[in-house]
Amino acid sequence: MDNQYVTVWQVSQFSNGHLLFSVAWLLGGVYWLIFRRPKKTSHIVDKAFYFLALPFWFWLGMQQLSSALRKGRELPAALNQQRCEIVAGTVSLLHKQAYGGHEHGDLIQIGKKQFEVDYFSGGFGYRLTVSRGGCLTNGASARLHYVGNTILKVEIKQ
Repeated sequence: MDNQYVTVWQVSQFSNGHLLFSVAWLLGGVYWLIFRRPKKTSHIVDKAFYFLALPFWFWLGMQQLSSALRKGRELPAALNQQRCEIVAGTVSLLHKQAYGGHEHGDLIQIGKKQFEVDYFSGGFGYRLTVSRGGCLTNGASARLHYVGNTILKVEIKQ
């Protein structure tokens, strides 16, 4: 029966660009630190940003990066070591997120378990909504591996 399912998405350390975003955030701070250093004649606001906001920028960036590295290890490990729950059945699409967002994500239900799949949310879990080409459409036969409400693996029955 397992060979009837095809994996269409699986969590990894680089899922959804979360780790890349954290690195880009820090690089943005490095850019400001090196190339935007205020001159002696700079306005006080420029100096205040440099000496007050920039440390906060780096602190926040390090928090994001450490979270991305931790989750990037924990979630794939939970899947690989089978420390996740599995639900299989027919997908019921209770709410569909519009292509442009500005509302809640797709609300799907398989059996008694509900998930919100939000294209615009951060994190490592599955987030490809139906309006963005996602495979969890109404009536699809799927098997989901998950921890809490985070979908780690999506399999579709062929």
